[in-house]
Amino acid sequence: MHSCARRRSVISIVAAVSIFRPTIFLFVLVEKPASKQQARSLNNLFVGSRAQALHAVWTFKDQWFGVHELVERASVSPTTASQVLIELERREWVNSKGAGPSKERILSNPRALLDEWSSYVASIKPKPLRSYYMRMTNIDEAIHEIDRICDETGVRYEISGLMAGQIHAPHLSKISQIHCRIDHGGESLLGKLGAKAVKEGWNLGVIDSNPRHDLLFRQRVGHVWVTDPLQTYLDLLQLDSGRSKELADHLRLTKLAVPE
Repeated sequence: MHSCARRRSVISIVAAVSIFRPTIFLFVLVEKPASKQQARSLNNLFVGSRAQALHAVWTFKDQWFGVHELVERASVSPTTASQVLIELERREWVNSKGAGPSKERILSNPRALLDEWSSYVASIKPKPLRSYYMRMTNIDEAIHEIDRICDETGVRYEISGLMAGQIHAPHLSKISQIHCRIDHGGESLLGKLGAKAVKEGWNLGVIDSNPRHDLLFRQRVGHVWVTDPLQTYLDLLQLDSGRSKELADHLRLTKLAVPE
């Protein structure tokens, strides 16, 4: 009797025990490429007035700045400045503090900005270049003559390319060609320089540009106007020369202080 009861008790206990089977959850992270809309949004940063604003952001370097300061430095509308800053925050290229009209930003990831910009520049066709030949004893004398005539006639200009890179960060032993941008009135300047249009053997290349945008950040170095280091770097990337790539890398490391 007692033995039977014990058996029923054991059976009841065993029957009441549930079997636990652990459930394994597997999470798979699938990285999707940027959508076409996101890609267009990013590329639009490097064109026109947005590129102006982006260039101005770079010039603030390690300084905090507000929208109004960006508008003034970049000569863009408040709307354009705000759109660029929103995109930079989305990309986590800037840090921010405050809110509303007093909100400020600071460039926090210059390497990512420069990498994306240089990749974009490498993906597009180089800007058209009008080639000329002018008599010159040496390249320094030719640049002095360009500066003198521009000063007398009130024509704005900036030296770019290899010569600008060499001025900012000396690296090459010899340069035989001048690249420049010229404001309205350039034809008169070329005439006074005695420059003749040629297809081969040129030593003066005039980059087609929008002077309102492209001359905004030029710098006076010694006795000549040159593109600032950032624009010089971007221009060098578009030149079809191993020396230009070499100088661009040197400029990036020494003047832009951003390693590859």
